[in-house]
Amino acid sequence: MPEKKVAKKVTKKVAAKKVVSKKTPAKKAATKRTKKPSVSREAIERLAYENHLRRVELGLEGDEQSDWLAAETALKS
Repeated sequence: MPEKKVAKKVTKKVAAKKVVSKKTPAKKAATKRTKKPSVSREAIERLAYENHLRRVELGLEGDEQSDWLAAETALKS
């Protein structure tokens, strides 16, 4: 009788592997569709400069690095 239980467990494991393998390609395909194109350095420079102008106009504290990082984040998200 214990032999039958072992055989059933093995069958369930094989069935579970088949289900996982069917879903895996769909996940990879979905990941490929969500990739964003790379952002050019010129676009980041332009937006960083605009951030700088806006920051100075409003009298806010900051520096070139924070302007650059804000521009990168905005364009890549």
